[in-house]
Amino acid sequence: QAAWQEVLENSQRHRAVAAVAEARAKLTHRRIVTELQMRHQYEDKINDEMHEQNKLMERAWLYKVQRTERERKAAEKQTKMECDEMEAARDREAAARRAGSTRIRAAAA
Repeated sequence: QAAWQEVLENSQRHRAVAAVAEARAKLTHRRIVTELQMRHQYEDKINDEMHEQNKLMERAWLYKVQRTERERKAAEKQTKMECDEMEAARDREAAARRAGSTRIRAAAA
């Protein structure tokens, strides 16, 4: 009887120890899974922020390129207008010289 009682107690003790070990393993597993999930969420957040930052930088670069292109075109247009004005002034001067020499010839004749 006492031997059976001891066997029963040992069996119960072993089951209790096994249950505690299993509970600890589950808790440890749950902690690890939770930590990994939190780490993944943090990494996803960082990746999203970096993606947004890259989009903003790309947009700023594109804006700068477009602005530079607009400035270049405006400068070309301004230069062309100045050249056209200089040509027109030369043409007027040449016409005035021709007209002046024509008047001088007319007066001499």
